[in-house]
Amino acid sequence: MPSAASNKTPPKLEIAAGSPLQDGGSVKDRALVTHAYDEWAAGAAIGRFPDWQDVLQFGNGALQEHALAVRIDDNFRQSPILHIGGELTREMGGKALPIVIKEVPSLSLLSRITEHALEPIANLAPIGFEAEFEDDSGRQLAYHAIVLPCTGDSGTVDTVVGFIGFKVVSQQAAAAKPDAPQKATNNPKLKKLKDTLGAFMDTKLADIMAIDGALAVAIVDIESGMLVASSGNTKSLDLEVAAAGNTNVMRAKMKTMADLGLKEEIEDILITLSSQYHMIRPLSSETGKGLFIYLALDKSKANLAMARHKLKIAEKSLEV
Repeated sequence: MPSAASNKTPPKLEIAAGSPLQDGGSVKDRALVTHAYDEWAAGAAIGRFPDWQDVLQFGNGALQEHALAVRIDDNFRQSPILHIGGELTREMGGKALPIVIKEVPSLSLLSRITEHALEPIANLAPIGFEAEFEDDSGRQLAYHAIVLPCTGDSGTVDTVVGFIGFKVVSQQAAAAKPDAPQKATNNPKLKKLKDTLGAFMDTKLADIMAIDGALAVAIVDIESGMLVASSGNTKSLDLEVAAAGNTNVMRAKMKTMADLGLKEEIEDILITLSSQYHMIRPLSSETGKGLFIYLALDKSKANLAMARHKLKIAEKSLEV
């Protein structure tokens, strides 16, 4: 993990908008994010990253009701959650509170913070963001959030504290909420793709699933994060969740490349887990732009070099 370094000029906060807010967002929620950043920057300006427990006391402790603190371990999914604020606890609606990142529900306010938890540690800088999303109860929430890198109990920068302010934009009964496949079908762009591809896509996905160790494969739309097509062992892998999560990975990498001024194309992204490989490969054909392949492999059965070679061949043949 990176260690705290002298930083007399605190990094400038950048707010990344996930989707437009209907009324520009809540002034109160924006003020929460700004207040948290200002107090964090005051500590960073004198040459040290604030201790995570001190950060929870921002605003005389008033902000910690909206806070989530996580110590980032080498095994990210097992990173322990150190604090969940009362406001976020109430949002869990009586559900068991997670104690490690992997237990955080994917469609929750907590997940909005944990999805960005690695970035402040990697860049030694805060990240602010705002968007709308639909939670697992069918509510449309608008939120503003910031995740701050902090000094942990070890004295190094290995802990993040996230603050999130939110409001309900619209609310529907959970029973009226369509399931994920229906949502995707109702998306005109994805429906057209599904109708156009038909049996052709089934054949191509079968070719990819023939790769040694293949567990599941999906074609995903970067713009919406929705599945276009999928195949494989979906009992052990929720491909709807995987599609949305890996879309965030793609977007984050594309933004980082833009920030660095790199005019390169992403060939593939490899994520190595203890028992699996996860590969992400954008489609390079002119008609396939905006889509990517997500492939999960059993690490004990896959030959990584051969898998990458075969996935490259399969991707080149996917002329959508």
